[in-house]
Amino acid sequence: MDGISAQGLETLAAAGRRAAGENGLDDALEALGQAAVEVTGADAVAIRVADEDGTLGVRTVISRSEALASELAGSSFPVGELPDGDPSPERLPGAVRRAARLIGAGGVLLLPTGGGGRPLGSIELLHATREFEPGEVVGAQLAAAHIGLVLRAFGLGNGAGSSLITTEATLSLAGDALAAGLDRARSAEEVVGVAARASGAEAALLWSPGEDGALELLAATGPDDARAAAPS
Repeated sequence: MDGISAQGLETLAAAGRRAAGENGLDDALEALGQAAVEVTGADAVAIRVADEDGTLGVRTVISRSEALASELAGSSFPVGELPDGDPSPERLPGAVRRAARLIGAGGVLLLPTGGGGRPLGSIELLHATREFEPGEVVGAQLAAAHIGLVLRAFGLGNGAGSSLITTEATLSLAGDALAAGLDRARSAEEVVGVAARASGAEAALLWSPGEDGALELLAATGPDDARAAAPS
C-alpha cells in the first residue's frame, strides 16, 4: 500500500502541535482540518463531535464552496450510522450523501475518530473531481487519529476548562499520532526526525517490542548523550 509522504506526515505532526497549544476545542479542530485538506487535497472537510445523545454534529467545516459549507454545517446524523470499514456510497449517512451530490463528488471518505470502540466524532472528506489516492487515504486516517487524541484530551469533545498547553501533552499528542502511522512511513528514522521537530524535543527515540517482549531501539535522533542515556 502506498504510504503518506514525509511532507504529509510532518504537516499532520505540526498541526498536532498547534492543536496541543490551543485553549479551545474549535481552534484545535480547525488546525487539524486545515492540515487534512493540505495532506489529502480534499475540496471539503467536516469534523463532527458526538453530543450526549450520540448525534454527530459538525464542529468545523473547511470548504472551497460556501454552499457546500452551509450544507455540511447544518447537517447531523447518529453515531450508529457511521459505517464499518470502507463503505460503499449507498451506505453513507444521508447527510453525507446529500453533501456529496451537491458537488458531484468523485471521492468521499468518512472515518470515525476516537478509540476503544466508542467513536467520539468523525471526519468526512470530499473530493469534487476524483477518488482519493491511497496515500491520501492514509493521510485522512492519520488525521482521524489526531482528532481522536484531541477529543480525548479535551474531555470527550467538551472543551470547557481544558487545555493542551503542557509539554507532556504536546509530546504525547505528536508521539501517539506518529506511532499510529509508523508502518506507513518511509522509515523509522524519518518518524523520529518529524517527532522531534514537531514536539520541540532535543531528542527522540523510537522503540519496538521484540519477539521476547524486550524493547528494541529502532531509531533515534538528537545528541549522542541523550541516546546513551536510553535504557538498553
